[in-house]
Amino acid sequence: MEEPDYKSYTLNELQETYCHINKEAYPERAKKLKKEIESRLISDKEFIEHDSYKDISEYQAPDGNWFKLHWKGLLPLDLSYWVNVFAIGLALLFITPPLFQYLADSDASSTVRGLLIIAFYVVITGVSIWQLVGLYRSADKHTTRGGSSGWAMIAKLMVLIGIGRYCYDMNQTGIPFILESGKLIIGESKLPPLSIRVMNQGTEVELQGGLEFGASNRLSQVLVNNPSIRIIHLNSQGGRIAEAKKLAILVKQNKLITYSKTQCLSACPIVFLAGKEKLLGDSAKLGFHSASFGGVSGSDVEELNKSLLSQLEEAKVPSWFVKKVSKISSEDVWTPSTDELIKAGVIDKVVDSGNYAHSGVSDWQNPTTIDQELQKHEVYQSLNQFDKEGYNVVRQKMVTAIKDGTPLNTLTTGVNHYLYIERLNHYMQLGGDEEVIQYIESQIVQMEYLKNDYPAKCAAYTYPEVFEVNITNDIPTIIPSEISEKETIAFNSLIKSLSPDNYIVDKEEQTAIITGVVDKMIAVDSSYGDVLSNPSKYREDPEKLCTVGIMLNKEINALPLEKAGSLLRSFYRTES
Repeated sequence: MEEPDYKSYTLNELQETYCHINKEAYPERAKKLKKEIESRLISDKEFIEHDSYKDISEYQAPDGNWFKLHWKGLLPLDLSYWVNVFAIGLALLFITPPLFQYLADSDASSTVRGLLIIAFYVVITGVSIWQLVGLYRSADKHTTRGGSSGWAMIAKLMVLIGIGRYCYDMNQTGIPFILESGKLIIGESKLPPLSIRVMNQGTEVELQGGLEFGASNRLSQVLVNNPSIRIIHLNSQGGRIAEAKKLAILVKQNKLITYSKTQCLSACPIVFLAGKEKLLGDSAKLGFHSASFGGVSGSDVEELNKSLLSQLEEAKVPSWFVKKVSKISSEDVWTPSTDELIKAGVIDKVVDSGNYAHSGVSDWQNPTTIDQELQKHEVYQSLNQFDKEGYNVVRQKMVTAIKDGTPLNTLTTGVNHYLYIERLNHYMQLGGDEEVIQYIESQIVQMEYLKNDYPAKCAAYTYPEVFEVNITNDIPTIIPSEISEKETIAFNSLIKSLSPDNYIVDKEEQTAIITGVVDKMIAVDSSYGDVLSNPSKYREDPEKLCTVGIMLNKEINALPLEKAGSLLRSFYRTES
């Protein structure tokens, strides 16, 4: 038989012929007929208008690019949904978290990270559009292929649900993540800049500011250059969890003790928990909350919290603590009590911050900032106004000590030694009558407190030459604060009263006044005269030295105001 010209027949005639042709007897003709029908279906929309092509079991997707076939709806509905939508969507669901984790753990710059995240959402958006459009088109053609109209409607409903879900996810996380990624690309960050400085003769290091990408590389180099570092100060508002994890690894590898002087918040505790020993300053705070990115909180999107919570669990933080953290919004901060932190094993103990390098000072490189801090204290205000020379010495000590990270207690001891010992002669020579007497009265109160338990320290006030130089160094830690406060008030008043016109008695008058005072003391106990003339003889009897010293100062203070003041000033006169 002559081969018919299939192009001269309508699609309906071709479909009718194909349904009745003996396919076993004429396989080649049936194959050509089917090919012509499929060509017609692809090239025009007559497919929608004809429903006589009922042999669904015989329908097979035409040859060609799989991607294009799905996009045009030419794949069977089951393949479009189960393979191209369900299976691919499931694969993306499982692949995405490891990809993001790999990116987080990489050394990629913030620009590369931002570009990759945006590229991810571009790909996801493209795949979603391809999946949903192809599924809808396949469902639209399903009934004309002899399929169930019910399944076609369900598939279209799934498309609508998919669109809704995509829009919801993009609104909740996609758009915020894309905007945040844009900030990464251009280098915009809300985190304060990170400063790293070596302190306390190379034994301590401070991280202050935001934990931005690259912080671990900077710290690693510092540790290589300073192998004596044993303590790391963490005074940070937090930052990138991925970077905090890398910092924690460095802390563990170098067996560092972690310590916070001011605050360690957000991602910072991840680093803190890695310490060989975990120490919290007496006024410091540890703060916890859910992870976040682009303003999206892990308390709302569990996936964001996985890395943070896994780090807490790895540090063996108890489940009740981890659960509490997971529920705290990234907009809030939970600062557990000391008891809670110790109970959870987050800290080992609370320590005196003064024993560690003086950290947590913002803008520590700027001397003006140090001036501003000094002016918050009355004594230093008075120094700046009435004793510029003394103030400049103290200021320079502060600048040097803070830059070097000298422990606060060491700094305080040095400054106090200068003011209360080296500079005291100057103040007592030029102080007013009432002020020098008031200062000696504050010393008498301290001596009386020390008399019973620390008689040698008490005696050293009056006879420093008899005892070791450092015997009084720890007195500030022994004296109660209310007694120390009296000395500070008296010292401040003394500085304010400085005047070169204040009278000092001459030597003859000084001798006469002292003789009168000594005679009164000998009348009480005849041995007191020997103690006053030869104090070294009584080194092994510090209680007696202390008693005589207290009595001597009290007798001088009991003199008439001007006589007592001028006599005390004469004791501190420097011979020219």
